[in-house]
Amino acid sequence: MSNSNQQTKSNVVIGLLGPKLVRGDGPLRWEHWRPTVSLFQHENLLWDRLELIHEGKFSKLARRVADDIQMVSPETEVVLRQLDFRDAWNFEEVFSKLDELARSMELDPEEEDYWVHISTGSHVQQICLFLLTESGRGVRRSWGDVPRGARSEAGRFVGSGALYTSVQRRRCTRLRTP
Repeated sequence: MSNSNQQTKSNVVIGLLGPKLVRGDGPLRWEHWRPTVSLFQHENLLWDRLELIHEGKFSKLARRVADDIQMVSPETEVVLRQLDFRDAWNFEEVFSKLDELARSMELDPEEEDYWVHISTGSHVQQICLFLLTESGRGVRRSWGDVPRGARSEAGRFVGSGALYTSVQRRRCTRLRTP
């Protein structure tokens, strides 16, 4: 809990667009679990900003996800960041490009709490995001989502999330959302 003299930090989540789980443009997309959108459907979690990393060939899909997030969480700012990979399964390329992007973002952990969403992207991309989290570059928490078969009050499919705190901090905590 913060007192009235303390400023509350903004919660910023950084994640990759998962084009295979997004499920298209039609109204039936709301009938499926979409991990990135699901992050913003938890009634007990508030995110101030999403930094959504996507490849150029998925720009239209990234815009659709951003629009859907604005529908379920209008207070959340969505920043689209294009990052192209020749091979999303190549560890060296993926780690290098994500590291370069992270360094260019000028993270300010004094003002913002950063989370990495590791439920989307190729397995290599997910592993590289986790490794960057463990490297201690300002992002110390990872969030993973799995489908739980529940729907929000609005009837939209949501997942069950788990918070993983960096092991560099000598503890690993797993929290479940209801």
